[in-house]
Amino acid sequence: MTHIYIPKSETWVYEIENSIVGFISILGNEIGGLFVLPGSHHKGIGTKFVDFIKKEHSD
Repeated sequence: MTHIYIPKSETWVYEIENSIVGFISILGNEIGGLFVLPGSHHKGIGTKFVDFIKKEHSD
């Protein structure tokens, strides 16, 4: 994971008050992982990540 996947992926983090509450990683045009801390669920963070990726990687 550390030597193969992470160097080849693009990763963004979501912060609230200087604390990371989630991240999304993509490899090519596919989402490899999307994680949001349980205490931050249902706040639209996952949707914001997906919308951001769609915008960044639209063909």
